[in-house]
Amino acid sequence: MAACGEPELETPAKQISPKELVSAKRKLKAAAIAWTPKVATWVSVVLDKRSKRNVALQNVPAVVSRVDVESESVNVIYPNKLSVFLFETGQAPQILFAIETHPMSKIQKWEGCTAQLDKVLIHAMLHFAERRGRALNGSKQIVVVESPRPELVTISARGQSIDGQTVNCEQIKNGLRTLMEETVNDRMSAPSSSSSKLRLETPRKSDQGPSMAATLKEFTMRLSQLFQTLKRERLSRDEIREELSKDFPTWETLLVTLDEKNLIMIAEDVVFRV
Repeated sequence: MAACGEPELETPAKQISPKELVSAKRKLKAAAIAWTPKVATWVSVVLDKRSKRNVALQNVPAVVSRVDVESESVNVIYPNKLSVFLFETGQAPQILFAIETHPMSKIQKWEGCTAQLDKVLIHAMLHFAERRGRALNGSKQIVVVESPRPELVTISARGQSIDGQTVNCEQIKNGLRTLMEETVNDRMSAPSSSSSKLRLETPRKSDQGPSMAATLKEFTMRLSQLFQTLKRERLSRDEIREELSKDFPTWETLLVTLDEKNLIMIAEDVVFRV
């Protein structure tokens, strides 16, 4: 501190050399490149701050719906905050959400809470899926329109008819069931204090007979041979049971496993070769 009555000298500002300035800019650019927007993540769009309108809207959250790496652009969705209220009261909003496209360089990660945002987005999408509202995409409006049903596929096993939409719906359901089963299995396979004891008590593979993988491989080969022998692209469950159930008591479980692996397609009592 300067003595009383003497003027206090100012500390000269540190001069930044051009080399240091270039280095700082490179670090900022590398930090921006390190984070890439991903679909289903919440972000904010930062535009030209010289506009008061842009400054006000840069704190508005949006969710990423598409990332185009080639054009370095990102599509974001702004859901209508009234979606939750209108969904609970059975009302249909006129506009459910707006879609905008921005350069990837203008997208920043949203650091705020997303619990309420997720709820708003879910209800907006539910409204839209039920054809109870529209969306904006630039100067265009998006509406959900039903398409004609596909032609029926006649199944010869029992004379039943199943359309392609039913098969697709079953595949979606099976996919969700598999996802839940995998989640449960992951939780159950988490290490615990008694895991070592269980390993000691588990018999060796050589004492358990053929492994599940070996059984599935053999069943897949036999099923393929059955398709080739009958020279058909679909078989009924009854035909598969008669031919393979003796050697494979768990043939139904094995069929479901192959269906989940997209090696076959199960529709009602018919199995299609993929």
